[in-house]
Amino acid sequence: MANRQCSAHILGDSLEGGLGQAVLTEVSYLSSIGWRVMLSAPLVPNSMQLNAGVTFAQTPVPTSIRNLFGMAQSVFTFRRHFKVSGSPTLIHAHGLRSFVITRLAFPLAPLVVTFHGAPPRGRIRRTFFRFAAKISFGAISVAPIDVPGWEHWWHWTPAIDTNKVKPHVDALMVGSHSIEVKSANRPNTPLTLGWLGRFESPKRPDRWVAALARARESGIDIRGVMAGDGPLLEKTRREILNLNLDVDFLGWQTAGAALSQMDVLLTWSDSEGVPFVIQEALWAGIPCITNDLPGPTAFLGPEELGVVDEDSVVGVLSILTNPKARSEFQLGQFTRVQTLLAEGRAEWKFASHYQHLAAGGP
Repeated sequence: MANRQCSAHILGDSLEGGLGQAVLTEVSYLSSIGWRVMLSAPLVPNSMQLNAGVTFAQTPVPTSIRNLFGMAQSVFTFRRHFKVSGSPTLIHAHGLRSFVITRLAFPLAPLVVTFHGAPPRGRIRRTFFRFAAKISFGAISVAPIDVPGWEHWWHWTPAIDTNKVKPHVDALMVGSHSIEVKSANRPNTPLTLGWLGRFESPKRPDRWVAALARARESGIDIRGVMAGDGPLLEKTRREILNLNLDVDFLGWQTAGAALSQMDVLLTWSDSEGVPFVIQEALWAGIPCITNDLPGPTAFLGPEELGVVDEDSVVGVLSILTNPKARSEFQLGQFTRVQTLLAEGRAEWKFASHYQHLAAGGP
């Protein structure tokens, strides 16, 4: 049977950060195999460029599922979009709120769901995950998961795929030479600790600032650069000013532009599903350190190279002041990343299902 043009309607909790990049990756994939794609989300950030032929429909998604009025408004708006676009072959919901909105709006539509948060803990959350998988065409978690019906599949961003985050390394190999050359071009300069992300409470910029301050107090020659924006930006500025720390605020930057100004990336979150920024940093030749969370810890490997706490972070930074030690550290992390990302994208996992639907199958 000849392929018919299929349509997909993708709903995302947000198009910011790693979640947004994962959504755009799926949009690009479905467009590349001839699908008509409609994308719904609260807002498209100015920095994002949508593929030609992709239709965007603004849909309000509340910041909490407990906002019953906001959820009801989202369900109504999402249903209204279908009067314009027609009934899709497949819906893909990215995020918990999007999943609930989609299932309330269209209880019987073929649905793939991706959850981007931390793995479920507790009986109630695990029971909900099992139920979500049972009423979905496919269920993907970007964080490690052991709930029946779910696939754990690492996502990565278009920036990695198109080599946009490789400011100073070869596309096929990241080795010690690149870091040592970079360090040789900046003799007698302090270690530059980097931040790349949104300034908000789950990302804990205050912990990043505290680590920088403790490292300086211990005698490490260190400075910082912070790239990003968000509600805690001004509070972070004031804290750094009060501590008299040497930090440059870069504002919004592309991954490549921001990472090229760092020697080490430090992330410190309360909750993290898939560590997109860590992936991009390692691909750019930047060693990473992070706190103990299921997603980042699994990503960095069983040896947990780069996983720190408040007591150990200064010691690790002290070691990384040496360019050779920094290069060996990063190369160990990069080898792990190569293995994980060789497993393929999440959308490839369901490629045969997508193609089956495109061919007219149920």
